[in-house]
Amino acid sequence: MIRCLLILPGILFPVLLLYWESKKNYRTVLLFKTLSSLVFVLMGVLSYEVSGRTAFALMILTGLVFGAAGDVLLSLRNVFPKHGGLFFIGGGSFFIGHLFYLVALSSKLRAGGLFLPALLASAAVSSVLVTLLLRRIRAGRSFSVLCAVYMCAVTSLAVFGVFCFFLRPDSAGALLFMIGGIFFAASDTVLVENMWNPAWSFKKCCALIALYYAGQLLIAAGTGL
Repeated sequence: MIRCLLILPGILFPVLLLYWESKKNYRTVLLFKTLSSLVFVLMGVLSYEVSGRTAFALMILTGLVFGAAGDVLLSLRNVFPKHGGLFFIGGGSFFIGHLFYLVALSSKLRAGGLFLPALLASAAVSSVLVTLLLRRIRAGRSFSVLCAVYMCAVTSLAVFGVFCFFLRPDSAGALLFMIGGIFFAASDTVLVENMWNPAWSFKKCCALIALYYAGQLLIAAGTGL
């Protein structure tokens, strides 16, 4: 019941975030990004307790915490534009969070005998997505390499989530986690395309924010079901 109550702030805070983003009031954006991230972390904490404090739930909770930290750090770079290193630290925090997700999902896939098929599918989907994405953005070689590595991790999260759902198609938690992983991958795809595309779009910004916070919230909720 308590977890259901988090749905309202999980929707409200990102909406307010986008409102202040449109006004370019980055300090207020930082506030609502922090609150939005705290919502899915709290959902993760509650799911961890509901799950019986399993190792899988702990790994996911750790990933959520790193994701929240990355979110705040990336927002800080707009408040302190001279500190360009915040972008790389924030991106690194997101990447570490994805690694925790992938390690947790890998343990389930190994137990179910689907790790190798999932890994091959991830490689295939990632190669196609990264190739298409790099053709659309205007970034230097270093940024392109970093984007490729990061997007491979993001895509693998979505693909691993799908394969874990195949292991337990009757599980509501597996379904929510799969949808959350797909939303997360879609969000970061839009983020990369919008960030390094000359035609930046606020509509795309709205889409990526909605997909991102919905994705994280679904991942956190699915962990405890």
